[in-house]
Amino acid sequence: MTIYEWVVDNIPDDKLDEAALWIARLDSEEVTKKNHRDFAKWLQSDPINAKAYEELTPVWARLSTLSELKDLVDHEDIIPLFQAKTLTIESTIGARGSAPGWSIKATLCFLIIGFLALIFFEPKPDVYFTVKGEQKTITLSDQSTVTLNTDSLIEVRMTDDIRQLTLLKGEAIFDVSNDARPFNVNTSFGSIHSTHTTFHIADLPSSKKIQVYSGQIEVIPPVAKAILSEYDYKANHVIEGKGFELVAGQVYPEQQKPNLNTKPTWTKGVLVWKQVPLSLAVEEFSRYVEGGFLIASTNLPNVYLSGTIEIGDAKTFIDMLQKQGIQANEYRPGRYILRSKKIQSNGE
Repeated sequence: MTIYEWVVDNIPDDKLDEAALWIARLDSEEVTKKNHRDFAKWLQSDPINAKAYEELTPVWARLSTLSELKDLVDHEDIIPLFQAKTLTIESTIGARGSAPGWSIKATLCFLIIGFLALIFFEPKPDVYFTVKGEQKTITLSDQSTVTLNTDSLIEVRMTDDIRQLTLLKGEAIFDVSNDARPFNVNTSFGSIHSTHTTFHIADLPSSKKIQVYSGQIEVIPPVAKAILSEYDYKANHVIEGKGFELVAGQVYPEQQKPNLNTKPTWTKGVLVWKQVPLSLAVEEFSRYVEGGFLIASTNLPNVYLSGTIEIGDAKTFIDMLQKQGIQANEYRPGRYILRSKKIQSNGE
């Protein structure tokens, strides 16, 4: 029986091979940011890819750990503990009630057994994701809900002691049920701790955002303690009606109390811009469509976009750009290069 037959069913061999290659590549000391981006694209390109990766990840961890412990487990002083027919504590206890020699070996042995048991029997996390243009609401086992926006990826692990989530990419709204267990969300810019609350997190390449709709959250470690304290976020807590956004290393506080009935506009299928820089508008809109838009010139006018546009409505977006003196040229189906009309008219 192969290792694949041991852990998976109904997953094509080529997908398992791809997943194994990705696991090995990401486990390497030479992994790059581009590797992570390519991995995310591969993961969302086919639901079977995510399943194959999910199945093989714990196996890789087991094999890696067993390899590290091999010299210890095969040691001649430890193996006999498993082979001995009888072993009594009374025969090894000294005058002071200690067990020199045996106690150290036995303790080490039981630690190894316990550690391996944790590896083999630890529950696998649940992985949820959305592709471009997709939105999804997931109800967790504790009745909390997570609403994922387009092109997002999250990992969920529920235990008797904690509700642990990791937002690997994208953005989501968390509506946390009333439960005694802490509800933690790991992001690239900190870990958000909460209990019974509703909040929004965006972990995007150009910006990081937190907005609290009800209750309060704690950011640990903080984005920067000085940053949070500067905006009166006492003890790293962000309370109802407040939040912050990080753009290019600059912090912009969100002080206006949000209306719980008006969550981010993407939940209604539209994007609303008010004097948004062209680069940010292009990046945001491209997240919802296959292909996307590329700014190919540094001489584009200093444009700020305002208006409401339906998610995925490329025609309206192109019309909006043209009114600002920007031409969108389609070089592949769904892929556009943005250039200044003035530059094109001059033949440059």
